[in-house]
Amino acid sequence: LVGFLGVAAFGLGLLGQVAAQVVANGLFAVVAVALLATYARPRLDRAVARKLLVYGLPLVPFFIFSWLYEGAGRFVLEGYTDLSRVGIFALAAQFAGLVALAGGALDNVMLPHFLEHAGKPGGGRQLGSVILKYLTWLGVLGLGVLVAASPAIHVFATERYYEAEQYVAILAAGARPDLVHGAV
Repeated sequence: LVGFLGVAAFGLGLLGQVAAQVVANGLFAVVAVALLATYARPRLDRAVARKLLVYGLPLVPFFIFSWLYEGAGRFVLEGYTDLSRVGIFALAAQFAGLVALAGGALDNVMLPHFLEHAGKPGGGRQLGSVILKYLTWLGVLGLGVLVAASPAIHVFATERYYEAEQYVAILAAGARPDLVHGAV
């Protein structure tokens, strides 16, 4: 939402996106530190740090390539069109990001149910029911974002960004292909 406001409502374009990321990350960092400070005292345990490093280091290339994948569309567009078109794409991508975020949250909620049913006798039938509910809720979440995108763009964006509403659905389907099945 902060990125949407920075890009469209304030008309800052790419600078608005960067500023929104800095502001949002800064706010969440303050909240996280405040919450952690009430429950934990900082100290370094070398054995735990070593385990975390061994576990986390192989994830670094994955996150680098994920970042490149997420930003690749903008970089490619920048080579073929002007920055205002990239801004329109970035605005539409913000709504697709909401679908991906909601879908990821739903994945985390549903994973224990998937695992619970997968190992039981007759679990396939129960798992099918759980998956159907999962896809239904994913479709409902996705459709909610798609329905709200156009009015939100018209309320918060300037007229030159209205075109972004045309791209929200296709970017959302690209972000969560299972959304298409959930909506059907």
